[in-house]
Amino acid sequence: MSKSRRGELAVLILAAGGSSRMGKPKQLLPWKGKTLLEYAIDEALEVTDHVFVVLGAHFSEIRHTIDEKNVEIVKNDDWQNGMGKSISKGIEHLMKNNSFKAALVMLVDQPLLDRNHLLALTQLFQSSQNTLVCTDYNEKLGVPAIFDQILFPELEKLENDFGARHIIRSYGNSVPSIPSKGKFVDMDTWDAYKKLFKTYGT
Repeated sequence: MSKSRRGELAVLILAAGGSSRMGKPKQLLPWKGKTLLEYAIDEALEVTDHVFVVLGAHFSEIRHTIDEKNVEIVKNDDWQNGMGKSISKGIEHLMKNNSFKAALVMLVDQPLLDRNHLLALTQLFQSSQNTLVCTDYNEKLGVPAIFDQILFPELEKLENDFGARHIIRSYGNSVPSIPSKGKFVDMDTWDAYKKLFKTYGT
């Protein structure tokens, strides 16, 4: 593995959403004796010590619950503009530290894509010469995904609610990926959360 591939990896956890369909902060819902956000942080810390959490809606309420965690918080005051803006804010923060060679972008509400999946992505990224590795959802590629620093300027310009989707699509079928193995679940409603929690979250 070349020197550039051994550089520091940062994990960016996107947790700025307002959870409007849930009626309460999704980030604070219980999961395996923790909150969803605490669980996401602990899984990310198995990959790297450099974990950054992008918060926006319910900032004060959520922030105090992770004060003891070894993470750095990035505040996104424009969280209502969607996921793209959260990625932009997070990457802007990372670019202030030139030691980071890549960023693993993940969502707070995908607990089934745990440390094993994240580590598999990391190993794939380190062993390849690609600037991007993604999660394969059969019909599309998405996050969790690792972006090489060469893509940081493009990520920093994101503003919409589609995240980095168009960047990933621009690479077509050439992107190395790790299969999600059916572990992607849309956790945007109470029914979806309760079903998932009953099966996996206790």
